[in-house]
Amino acid sequence: MFYEVSVPDAGKNKVTALVTLNPSESRRLIAKAVVQLPEVKAALKKGIVIIARGITSAYISEEMFNVTVEPKAQQTAGMVVGGATNVNYGPPPCT
Repeated sequence: MFYEVSVPDAGKNKVTALVTLNPSESRRLIAKAVVQLPEVKAALKKGIVIIARGITSAYISEEMFNVTVEPKAQQTAGMVVGGATNVNYGPPPCT
């Protein structure tokens, strides 16, 4: 799933910028992008959308349905700590 983009030429006055996002800002940006995808919009309008457990998925739920999911840490699908994986076997979140 790749979309064609056109990047305008900045000409002689080229400027470079570095943007650093923290994890929650990154997840929010991903969520805002996901809900704008044509496939997601079509599924919301005509189909079924299934959102799996995960902290980024909690942000997607918030953007998609205008709800608040707290605490997001309880939505963890799993984590890697010390090179070992851990999976959350708790009940799925409901929004």
